[in-house]
Amino acid sequence: ICMLYAVWNVTGINITESNTWDLCFSSINVNTLNISTYKEGHCKTIEKLTAITNRGSDIIFMSDCRLGRGIEKVRRILQLGKKTSYDLYTNSTRGDRGVCIAISRSRNIEVLEEVKESVYENYLLLKCKIDQKDILIGTVYGPNTNNVVFYRELVERIERYNLPSVIGGDWKTVLD
Repeated sequence: ICMLYAVWNVTGINITESNTWDLCFSSINVNTLNISTYKEGHCKTIEKLTAITNRGSDIIFMSDCRLGRGIEKVRRILQLGKKTSYDLYTNSTRGDRGVCIAISRSRNIEVLEEVKESVYENYLLLKCKIDQKDILIGTVYGPNTNNVVFYRELVERIERYNLPSVIGGDWKTVLD
């Protein structure tokens, strides 16, 4: 049995939680990337995506995707990686904000449920099964202002699952 101890201190929300979960599964390589200002044909974005897929990541959290109509191009890049190809889960349909999670097809990661923040497309949570164990993974692109309501809602959503969680992205907040 493994112990997970999490302390949240985000914009005035203080939660201290100690749960015992069986977290023993094979290692997972997780990377996070702020894509920022994706535009059709924008070379730096394509270079960033190509570089991070060549790392052989199992899970890639992406924030500030701004995909709009460019989502199919990103999907193609992720499916043609040298080391692995990815399934793409998105909450990015507009030309601003947005988040995505790419999951390697070479890992046995089953997505059981998707939760999308629909107003600003600021987060995406996936309830997954990895090595027969449930886990919540997610990516966040925090609001430009100190929006306590946003963070409170996010924390409450995560807590409802009562699962070990790995949340990455660009929180846009100062913790110290």
